Amino acid sequence: MSLALLRDAVRSLASRSGPTLAAVSGLSLAMAACLIVAMLAIALASPDPDIPDPQRVVLLDMKGNPPGMPSPWFTASPVSFATMLKERRVPLDLITRVSANDFMSLALLEISIDGRLQTAQLLTADPDVLPLLGLKALRGDLQRTLMQHDGMAITTDLLRKLWGELPPEQAIGRRINARGRVYSVTAIVPNIDPRSPLWGGPLLEADNPAAGRAVAIAGFESANAMRDGDRKAIFAINGRVFARLRDDTSLSAVGEWMREAFEANPLYAQLPADWRTGR
Repeated sequence: MSLALLRDAVRSLASRSGPTLAAVSGLSLAMAACLIVAMLAIALASPDPDIPDPQRVVLLDMKGNPPGMPSPWFTASPVSFATMLKERRVPLDLITRVSANDFMSLALLEISIDGRLQTAQLLTADPDVLPLLGLKALRGDLQRTLMQHDGMAITTDLLRKLWGELPPEQAIGRRINARGRVYSVTAIVPNIDPRSPLWGGPLLEADNPAAGRAVAIAGFESANAMRDGDRKAIFAINGRVFARLRDDTSLSAVGEWMREAFEANPLYAQLPADWRTGR
């Protein structure tokens, strides 16, 4: 339909001249621009087609609201919710933590290759992110990557930044120095789809020209730089927690499970009284 409207507009322009042509041309260009923006918005509003059964994927969010400091809803939460919900055995599957290398500032990861520094963004994730969000490797073993202490997956954009036109299969096994640690490239993955919940917002900086889609992915337990206290914190908005709803569970129940887990956490009892009253 959109292409048909555009063809009609072009045919209309061809039959006009003078001031009428200028007016109609401006209107046609404006309509075409609006049409392109609308088509882009519709495309980006669709879920990533690689995600299995996307309507059952849950992203936990939080509105902390410490006293005197009202906050918006974050499309993120303390990563500790993953552990809390697992310990309470709530009926969610594939509960998964995902975090950026420096969550609050989205600092870039520097990778040293033959004395040259290249910039990338680092995501750390639990292995359950693979079946949950449908992530797959072009080469290598992505499951093993997220389970071993020195494995790292890189996107095709990062592969090009590091080694130019090197074939992906030849990058497997290469060693890279990042954050003072040496990792082995154990998987090559496609560039992350802009429709993926891993892209933009609090995880990957979509508009960062220094990194673009040059992304490295490693295991949450092996490569995340969070201190133990930050991983257990109940107010630190330091990652995203995903899960899959079971067929017999209701989305409306998830918020109550989060509240119950939050209030049952020993750290909650240590909060000042005004943080626990009338919340």
